Amino acid sequence: VEQLTVQELREWLESDKTFELLDVRTPEERAVASIDGSALLTNEEAQRIESLPRTTTHVFHCKMGGRSQQAAEHFASLGFNPVYNVVGGMDAWLEAFGNTAPE
Repeated sequence: VEQLTVQELREWLESDKTFELLDVRTPEERAVASIDGSALLTNEEAQRIESLPRTTTHVFHCKMGGRSQQAAEHFASLGFNPVYNVVGGMDAWLEAFGNTAPE
């Protein structure tokens, strides 16, 4: 699992890069703040992801980076590559950018 800074993630979101951005927080946490373009990692979403080609780029984030690291490791163990974890998670995103979407 590779680590991705929030600055790098924002650059990716503003570019043409294709990747799956997955939020592993609770629905309640997500209701407070979220990153545009992210999907909540529900059981249904996990099944959809597992059906994608193993070469699909996945980026996981949570509040601080711990839960998303575990999720990233899980999907990497299923053969997905590349897989990224957002360093510092939503806390780092909010600190760097506030609750704003990339332009």
